[in-house]
Amino acid sequence: MTARIDGMICRAEEAGFEKGREEGIKSNKFKTARIMFDKGFSVEDIVEITGLSEKSILNSL
Repeated sequence: MTARIDGMICRAEEAGFEKGREEGIKSNKFKTARIMFDKGFSVEDIVEITGLSEKSILNSL
């Protein structure tokens, strides 16, 4: 499970999240979720990575 999440984070970083795991994901989670959604990540993956609920992610889109 951790390797899967680490892989998703690496893909996100390659897609332009230079801030990395600590800064990019913990700060401004909704903005991160929006960018990830725009880059093609599924809502389920965004929930796992950011810790936000599916409902809050969908409401912010």
